[in-house]
Amino acid sequence: DLALDIDYLGLVVNHYDARRGYIATSSLQSWMDIKDPRVVGVIGDLKEQKEAVRAKRPLLAYAPRCEQSVALRALAREISK
Repeated sequence: DLALDIDYLGLVVNHYDARRGYIATSSLQSWMDIKDPRVVGVIGDLKEQKEAVRAKRPLLAYAPRCEQSVALRALAREISK
């Protein structure tokens, strides 16, 4: 499944939370404005990821329909194009 040959992908912003204020939101916007390398995914800092870590389970098994799981699947689709 992971036999992908990737030369160049882009950036993934992990643990993003707009509630952290101007620095977080302006940093994300700055990364998106660069365009090369482009931002290919934004993974939010949500409770399901923390709960999965505490439960010692993979996020996609613990909460397969949560926002983070959806974003990870979208990222997987993006890199497998």
